[in-house]
Parts: sequence; structure tokens; C-alpha cells
Amino acid sequence: MTPEQHLQRAQQLAQSLVNVDDNEVKKVYSFLCRNRKMEMLHELLELLPKSPFKDRSKSTFKHYTRMKEMIPMHLPKTIDVCDAIQILGWACRLLRYEAAKREKQESGGEFSKRMPRGKPTKRR
Repeated sequence: MTPEQHLQRAQQLAQSLVNVDDNEVKKVYSFLCRNRKMEMLHELLELLPKSPFKDRSKSTFKHYTRMKEMIPMHLPKTIDVCDAIQILGWACRLLRYEAAKREKQESGGEFSKRMPRGKPTKRR
């Protein structure tokens, strides 16, 4: 596949996952990068909605179910794993971009001034 084809498929995938937390998609992407097997990705997507992790919040189950429905449609088992990694990686980036754009619109045109994640540093 060409980079243009990767991006086109990533846009389609991101559109179908628009209401899914981009952090959950990023975890699936990381899993694929680590294991590099499409069969394992599809097994994971089947297991997530049944796993104890689904109970972390009210929306987690919805995110897992949506990923289980949409990712296999856009990344079938027969696709080359390198192409799938490119597509899913771009979809993650596009989801994060869209989330930031929505946040900016909701805050009246300014990015929110929320606290940064991680351990605070000591100032001297």
C-alpha cells in the first residue's frame, strides 16, 4: 500500500471510531506493534468487551464494543501487518487531533488549561 492509501483508510477508520476514547485505540495499536500478528489483534478485540477491564467506567464497554465492530472491518486478518500498523497509527493520531479540535470548540476557541499528566516537578 502507498502512504496515501494508508492515510485514506486511517481517515475512514478514525471516522468510524469518532466516539471512542483515543487512549483505548492507542492501547490496541501498541498491542499490534508489540505482537505484529493480525490474528492476535482480532483475538484481543473479541476478548476486550468480555474482560474485567470493561468495568473501569461506564463508557469503557462501549469503546471496546465499538472497536470490536469497526477495526476488523477496516483491518481484516488478511491485511499485511505493516500496513495495519501504519493505518492504525494514523487513525490514533487523527482521533487525538479531532478530540483536541472538539475540546477547543467547546471551550470557546481556546485550548483548556488542564493540569499536565504525570508527577509534578519541584521548582527551586
